[in-house]
Amino acid sequence: NEISVDLPQVALGMLETRASDSIYYSVTYDQKPVTGYQDLPRADAASTPVGTVRHFDAVYKGNAVRIAATTQAIYGKPLPVLVEVAETMNGRNAIQRQLLLALVALEAAIIATAAVLVWLAVRRGLAPLVDLGREIDTRQFGTGSSLDRLDLARIPLEAHPPVRAMNELFARLEVAIQVIRDFIADASHQMKTPLASLRGFIETLQSSAKRDPGARERFLPIMA
Repeated sequence: NEISVDLPQVALGMLETRASDSIYYSVTYDQKPVTGYQDLPRADAASTPVGTVRHFDAVYKGNAVRIAATTQAIYGKPLPVLVEVAETMNGRNAIQRQLLLALVALEAAIIATAAVLVWLAVRRGLAPLVDLGREIDTRQFGTGSSLDRLDLARIPLEAHPPVRAMNELFARLEVAIQVIRDFIADASHQMKTPLASLRGFIETLQSSAKRDPGARERFLPIMA
């Protein structure tokens, strides 16, 4: 009327780990040890449904361990048997560090790639605007293309409104410059007639003064 465990060597081999971890196990019935490490932290068998596996963390022999606990019904016994297997966290922590390093490296690679792609995309997207700025900077009055309209076909759609406004400004400047030119031409034409008369009068005065010394005194009041 006792519970015994016949644990073959091959079962012990299943508990081996390739990492630098230690494996502990225990089998208990009604809080009494049957086999294994008797001081291994125990789960509450009453709160663990039969046939299910429960995991929890604990400290054993000064080391953090991860424990898997399950309960199994035994023929002829009213209570289930509690089976626990504990493993230290060295290998688990090493895998966690490797995963974190891999994720950090992957994230850094993704950020670097995204930065390069964004830089290329921004550079390509702003290239027409850079060319537009360079073209505006090179324009000077006195050149044939100083007030020529900017070509909208080479400019992104987002920049069309300010470029249209600039083209309208060029058109208004061209009209203003033409008005100034017309004014200067008209003023020059209007000034030529009195200047020509004055020049002719001076020439007449000079020629008359050579023949008649008193002619200057007679003509000066007329000029005034």
